Amino acid sequence: MEPFQVSKLQNGATIATAEMPHMYSATLGLFTRAGSRHEKLSQNGIAHFVEHMVFKGTQNRTALQIVRDIEGAGGTVNAYTELDHTCYHATAGATHLPLLADVIFDFYSHPTFDPDEIVRERQVIEEEITMYRENPGSHVEDVLSATAYPRLPLGRPITGTPKTLAGIGESELRAWVRRAHTAENTVVVVAGNTKHDDVVKLLSPYLDKLPSGSRMRAKRISPDQLRSGLALHAEPQEIEQAHVMLGFHTTGRHDEKRHALRLLNVILGENMSSRLFQSLREEAGLCYSVSTESSLLEDTGLFTIYAGLDPADLIPALKRTCTQLRKITRKPPPKAELERAVEYTLGGHHLALESTDDRAMALGEALLGSRGIPEFSKLESNIRAVAPKDISNVAEEIFSLDNLALALVGPHELALPPTSALTL
Repeated sequence: MEPFQVSKLQNGATIATAEMPHMYSATLGLFTRAGSRHEKLSQNGIAHFVEHMVFKGTQNRTALQIVRDIEGAGGTVNAYTELDHTCYHATAGATHLPLLADVIFDFYSHPTFDPDEIVRERQVIEEEITMYRENPGSHVEDVLSATAYPRLPLGRPITGTPKTLAGIGESELRAWVRRAHTAENTVVVVAGNTKHDDVVKLLSPYLDKLPSGSRMRAKRISPDQLRSGLALHAEPQEIEQAHVMLGFHTTGRHDEKRHALRLLNVILGENMSSRLFQSLREEAGLCYSVSTESSLLEDTGLFTIYAGLDPADLIPALKRTCTQLRKITRKPPPKAELERAVEYTLGGHHLALESTDDRAMALGEALLGSRGIPEFSKLESNIRAVAPKDISNVAEEIFSLDNLALALVGPHELALPPTSALTL
């Protein structure tokens, strides 16, 4: 039996619960199928702008009252915007779940979008953009996205730009909410010390008031749009360190190879015993930070490798990185190494399930997908079924120059690496 229950309301809204009776707390996550990839170019950043603005006041609460109500109950409230969804979430003692629901649905359904607040919050977001831009370890991610997904919504910054934000006002924000904050686009998850039937009873009156609407869908991306040859881009800044990120296009989150890809990520760079960490940092001392990540969407994904290092060490680090990629492509990992990766992956999964926050986020993001209810109980068997050859096969499929985008943020005199440093 799965560790959660899901109910679908007549108007299209979804309610899901992960009952954790041993916990004191409960987390409520409200997800909407609306992210930056659903935006037109002229409105880039509007999903993130709305995420900010709903906290600025409703017909019933001021901005201060929103946070006072939650924090006064010993809780926390926050939100985030992604490429394909937005999430509003709050955690408190389970007895305060009715309050969490009332506050979140209040600002989700009744934001006021005061013109003066729009002006102030636009400035706040511009400061946020500047903050990320002046943090090269973060900014290189935006540079990579633009390099890997040119002329596509996935290549645009989630925050938008000062130019696009200037064109977003009250009418545009309200139009986005009418389109996005509908029952068909809404998934609400509660994880913690509560019961499914009680949650459905609590949330149904709020969800029943949402307009049914239609599900937001982004234009699917085909592999032909992505594998267009080696793409390199460098952005100079007044900094001393070089920040480099490599991105390899992968298939989406429902592909059968996703489990092998997950383990490949662990083997190459997710932890301190990984091949890249040991090669670049421990053996050669080329960098302090090196890591990999596999990010999957419905129709595509990106496997990334990041390192922050001295500009003089860029070429040696890239050569060592490519050496490790060639090795995993040409020779399956030893059984013992794969077993360690399996146990690390499953251990992290089970540890996350002990947190109401992590369990709510995992369940909510899974339910947003087109395949519906996830089968978390099958994860262990799927992970354990991955063979060493599966790892090298998926590595061979994605690690090629015609599938590589490389972004570099560093000092002005730093040039893009020659292709001789990128032998795959």
